Amino acid sequence: VKISVEEPGGPSRALLRTGFLADLNRHDAAPRGPAGLDLERLARVHVGEGGGVRWLLATDRAGRLTGARIEVPVPVLSEYDGSLPGSSPRRLGRLRDALRGLAPRALSVTERDHRGNPFAWRGRAVGGALWVRHRPEQDLLTVLLAGR
Repeated sequence: VKISVEEPGGPSRALLRTGFLADLNRHDAAPRGPAGLDLERLARVHVGEGGGVRWLLATDRAGRLTGARIEVPVPVLSEYDGSLPGSSPRRLGRLRDALRGLAPRALSVTERDHRGNPFAWRGRAVGGALWVRHRPEQDLLTVLLAGR
């Protein structure tokens, strides 16, 4: 599926409904131009889904990657073993495995829950800055890449 921001409804469908623009704004990483949001850096937006993974890739007109948002399922809530919510050894092990698979480079913890468990990280990727957020209520890891 390809959605271009030039098509009617493209920006709202691709940038807003996917959470991409909200995530970029949360991390102050949205591309900016003289008049605000730089839509030239988001000229082509591609969205898709496969194997339970949902993704969005943004490119400029030349086809250079300028951003990406990937939702990766971490299906472990159904395996709750009676320990404190979110602290099951099996759950945390799966989360660590998913993080290593997504971002083998070092990630720094940026946020923790009230029990001290990390749920948000930041790091660097080949194309720019990388943020990862665990959303336990949805059994998802959301990965955001903001290009340079």
